[in-house]
Amino acid sequence: MPVWKRLERIRLLYLRVVPALAFDSPDGEPVSDIMALMVPAPATQEHLDVLAHVASLFSEKAFRKALHKCEQPGQVMEVIANWPH
Repeated sequence: MPVWKRLERIRLLYLRVVPALAFDSPDGEPVSDIMALMVPAPATQEHLDVLAHVASLFSEKAFRKALHKCEQPGQVMEVIANWPH
């Protein structure tokens, strides 16, 4: 059975790519942050709400800077969980 069919809740995967990748981004800057969502089937409104929240976080330069200061996975989780909403 595929992994996504066994998921019980939404999972997020954050990757910081070093060096940043050339990408056709709206600001013309290379991409260094990648966030993927794994959503249990059937998908609900919840995953769209999570996606919207993640997009709003990454639109904040201060949030991205805080992530880039992290050196350990636990620090990344802390920044994401405790960022002012």
